[in-house]
Amino acid sequence: MIKSVLALEHKTIPPNIKSRPLNPKIAFEKARLVVPEQALPWPCDRDERVSINSFGVGGANAHVILESGAQHVRSRAAGNISPSKSSKPHLLLYSANTAHSLQTMAQEYQSFLGRTRLDFADIAYTLANRRQHLPHRSFVVVSPETFDPDSAPPIQDASLGGRVKSLVMVFTGQGAAYPQLARDLLQGNPTFAGVINSLDASLQALGSVAPSWTIAEELRRPARTSRVYEAELAQPLCTAVQIALVDTRDCGYPT
Repeated sequence: MIKSVLALEHKTIPPNIKSRPLNPKIAFEKARLVVPEQALPWPCDRDERVSINSFGVGGANAHVILESGAQHVRSRAAGNISPSKSSKPHLLLYSANTAHSLQTMAQEYQSFLGRTRLDFADIAYTLANRRQHLPHRSFVVVSPETFDPDSAPPIQDASLGGRVKSLVMVFTGQGAAYPQLARDLLQGNPTFAGVINSLDASLQALGSVAPSWTIAEELRRPARTSRVYEAELAQPLCTAVQIALVDTRDCGYPT
């Protein structure tokens, strides 16, 4: 991504190395494909846009499309887009940790909306989807066409009070595994160790297909003998650690 951002910034297509010999199964000439082997200026008749793929063997798939800021500005100018002039009303969601800071936030946004040229739809989206939702919340519906920056923003504090917050635990894949992963928890946390032992017992109960190794033993192995990077062990070990962490958290132990 950094390489692509620099390519867009300098309007230069960077060269590729180790591209020879070309794959004979790819019809480069017919498909009008070229592998640049030296830096090339960005074609003036092409959008300043880059597509980046990252398809991991372990299942982490991502695709990112980057576009230059200059391209974005030109696109808006070409379309004669005038930000903040749409008559469509937008819902702005405010949230803060205290009632006072909520009131201050609303006043600051009122002033900001009166002088910004940003699209109100973008501001509404950011407040709703790219900001943390805190205990004290309010909202206002604004229309760029009728918005009055000098009017007082209507604020109704909908406090969540002492409502219990939900907990979401997000785990990584096997790529984050390392020798002696969770060893300290295994040695010092009885809940964690109990879950690991229970999972080991379940594996050994598989009879003829039971593994010759145990989760606890593999988690304790030092780097010189660890097999945590082998897929056969990495996936079940990571899964076991995740299950044990959830059960440990449910029992109130710090993780």
